[in-house]
Amino acid sequence: MSTRALRALIACTLFPAAAAAQTVRGAVVERGGGPVPGVLVALVGEDGAVRAEVLSDEQGRFRVGTTAPGRYTVRAERVGFRRVTSPAMELAAGQTVEYTLQAAADRLELPAITATAGRRCATRTEPGMEVAGLWAEAGKALRSSAYTSVQFPYRYRVTRKRRQLDASSLITRSERVQTGESANPSPFVTVPAARLAEKGYVEAVGDTVLFHAPDAEILLSDEFLDTHCFHAEPADAEHRGMVGLAFAPVSTGERTDVRGVLWMDAATAELRVLEYGYVGGRFPGAAQAGGRVEFRRLPSGGWIVSRWRIRVPSGASRFRPNSTALPGMEPQGSGIAEEAGEVVEIRTAEGALVAMSAPARVTGVVWDSTRARPLAAARVVLEGTERAAVTDSAGRFTLGGVAEGAYSLTFSHPRLDSLRYTPEPVRVIAVPPQTAERDLAIPPLGVVLTASCASRAGGTLGGVVTSRATGQPAGGVP
Repeated sequence: MSTRALRALIACTLFPAAAAAQTVRGAVVERGGGPVPGVLVALVGEDGAVRAEVLSDEQGRFRVGTTAPGRYTVRAERVGFRRVTSPAMELAAGQTVEYTLQAAADRLELPAITATAGRRCATRTEPGMEVAGLWAEAGKALRSSAYTSVQFPYRYRVTRKRRQLDASSLITRSERVQTGESANPSPFVTVPAARLAEKGYVEAVGDTVLFHAPDAEILLSDEFLDTHCFHAEPADAEHRGMVGLAFAPVSTGERTDVRGVLWMDAATAELRVLEYGYVGGRFPGAAQAGGRVEFRRLPSGGWIVSRWRIRVPSGASRFRPNSTALPGMEPQGSGIAEEAGEVVEIRTAEGALVAMSAPARVTGVVWDSTRARPLAAARVVLEGTERAAVTDSAGRFTLGGVAEGAYSLTFSHPRLDSLRYTPEPVRVIAVPPQTAERDLAIPPLGVVLTASCASRAGGTLGGVVTSRATGQPAGGVP
């Protein structure tokens, strides 16, 4: 489907009454008569061309139309199920036809992909059965995502994060967070597919290097499909339970292009993740850049991008990841610059809650090894962020509202401050909405004193005299 054709279909979705004099309206239902939301319903001409396409709403209702009278069929597609097509019907000038479509009940099975199978990268003119089946399901979700933002008037609460990461460990060094409302949660600034095919996905504009990312419209465009090949990708440990559809440029020349994998749930065929990177071209560091986009199906049946990130190397050039509407990112020395975002809440135009996401939490206990008991009143911090907590009498702490990522977890306490001792940080991985458990500890006293003495010039020994009975500092002791 060309970019122009997709935009025309979206326009028909926005203005069906103005664009069409002949209309088919009705509902998509199950065998028992219940509504089926989120079905792609298309009006198809005798030549096989799609005249209009919409998503059925929460009541399964749809309305599609065309400007020309003629003979048409109504087609229904939903992710993970086979296609259903109505008998042909005549649409006379100015006519509105009522029609009920019964959705298919039998699920499609994605092909089992093995690591030992041959993986020839095929173009869309010769896709093969595996690739054709995978692309058909991925395409349904991508089209649904494109229609959702214009068909359903939701309000999205979006958290956007700008981070500097350590180049080797990807641990967060610094983080800036901005939360606000938006009518469109799309993470990417739209760039015409034809321009990307000509100029590439990385380009210099003045002193800025722009990293363009593929969105649903780009992936569905003729320009993308004509310049990329595809093959099935077996799941690794990170993508267990998924099936991948990998894509790569047929050739790059002087351009920097994109390659990546669309990961689908092996059981439901639902699109879960797009991972991509950059290949070719003349820009230093482009091969180390890349991004990740996560998709989510809403109760209404629509699809949105729920979480995303793009990472590029920091360096002498001023990089601007073209993944959000935020201004350019200034690098801070060597490392990785990341822009990320997440839809944390979705509401209708009237304010009713549609869905919300839970962030990650980090919990644990700080232990005092010198006294063999929990440490109260310790301040626990996720370095590089504003997340901090003070331990209770049982030494427990909880850090809430943690975004996805790798962090250094550390703590401080007045006893340690007096010795000028800083505990070694602990690496923690936050994955929403999970809770990560990490315990911290003051090491044995000998370790603390050795480190404290080693950090002081001139060999000065420092310490605190405490009462054996109370454990509290004791003054006036010679």
